[in-house]
Amino acid sequence: MAGMDIGVLLPTGTAQWGPADDPRELIAFGRYAERSGFSSLFANDSLLSPRIEALTMLAALAPVTETVTLGTAALMP
Repeated sequence: MAGMDIGVLLPTGTAQWGPADDPRELIAFGRYAERSGFSSLFANDSLLSPRIEALTMLAALAPVTETVTLGTAALMP
């Protein structure tokens, strides 16, 4: 649908911080989402499950993306 903006939430939980996972896979996911036409990427924060801190994740995505808007879905103080 032309003119529709659709965002995607970065994977969380074990997808972010499992024993065999590499945080660079999240960067690759963000780049793939951008190439696939998503208009925004959101990082989530939580106290209940291990994950990369949201602003750190967005800082890692900023230099490797060009057109997507980056934002937080939830940000803990």
